[in-house]
Amino acid sequence: MSQERLLLAVASPARYQAIRVVLAEAFRLRTVENRWDADSAVDEGQDIVVVDHVLPGGRGLKICERARARSDGMQRLIVLLCDQPSPAVEDALRAGIIDGWLPRNLPAGALLTGFWELFKGRDDSRLFAAGQEARPLIGCGRALFDDLGTGTVTERTRALLSETATQVVRYADACSASTLLDLLQGHHAYTFAHSLRVGILMATFGRHLGLDDEQVTLMAETGLAHDVGKLRIPLEILAKPARLTGDEMAVMRTHPAIGADMLADIYEDRPQLLSAVRHHHEQLSGDGYPDGLKGGQIDELSLLTAVVDVYTALTDRRDYKQAMPAGQAMAIMQDMAGPHLEPKLYRRFVEVASDLGAAGSSSPAAA
Repeated sequence: MSQERLLLAVASPARYQAIRVVLAEAFRLRTVENRWDADSAVDEGQDIVVVDHVLPGGRGLKICERARARSDGMQRLIVLLCDQPSPAVEDALRAGIIDGWLPRNLPAGALLTGFWELFKGRDDSRLFAAGQEARPLIGCGRALFDDLGTGTVTERTRALLSETATQVVRYADACSASTLLDLLQGHHAYTFAHSLRVGILMATFGRHLGLDDEQVTLMAETGLAHDVGKLRIPLEILAKPARLTGDEMAVMRTHPAIGADMLADIYEDRPQLLSAVRHHHEQLSGDGYPDGLKGGQIDELSLLTAVVDVYTALTDRRDYKQAMPAGQAMAIMQDMAGPHLEPKLYRRFVEVASDLGAAGSSSPAAA
């Protein structure tokens, strides 16, 4: 379940029972009847408000107006359910009182699909707030992961990966990445956000190591692609809020090999990238997966990806855990250097994390 709070104010809660079951699995859900006094249920902590417009006196929009004002400045998603967009609804959309409306008579599945599209748009709009420089990157990244989400990898996928990697490098070179990295921590689409964070950090790490443009772009592209196999892992395993069982962990550990297989046909000429996608969970001790490689059997790009992936996974926010402070993550990684992570690369990455911390991200403690 997400830490985000959702208020569902509807005239007939029983009518939305199927939708409520799904939303309760994804959010901290509160349902109230959409009566004349329903706006009293709006409070500061709610992140999403879904309101049925069918109310005595048309008070659905009044609840939306109350919900729009939030003193901490955070943008909440406000969705109106209505039969059709009346002039008042269209005015509210233009004025920014609501983020969108959905036909209240849609079947439950279609209504949920519309809601998730609006939800995705809310999260992406937060990313755009990182500044003008971030917009081409977010646009390319969204197109890439929408393409990957089809489950079919084509030459178009490679073109999108290449363009997104180019935008990652441009962004990392043009400005501090700390703001966008922090915003990505809270994005609902974990594989999308995690992969963008790894891509940005890989490019930043490559520049720090003094690599040339071609190598830095390869690092960015590898970071974007490293977890593509997770798109074929069942969501109930990928997003499980508790410890995975042995069988579930075995399924999860198939994602590096799946990802390499997915990309094999379109990246025959990039064996380094394919190797890093397959081997970023290998460990120097030989205890990693999928092939149990050890020491000198693991190529450098895989070792670089492993360092960045571990840091990013530790500092990501998930639906079932808060983001770990960077200093705490680096302390954990210090213990992993040697048996798991390549020690020299870990120490060089500490410098990257420290620079990002000084630029405004969560400040890492010296390790």
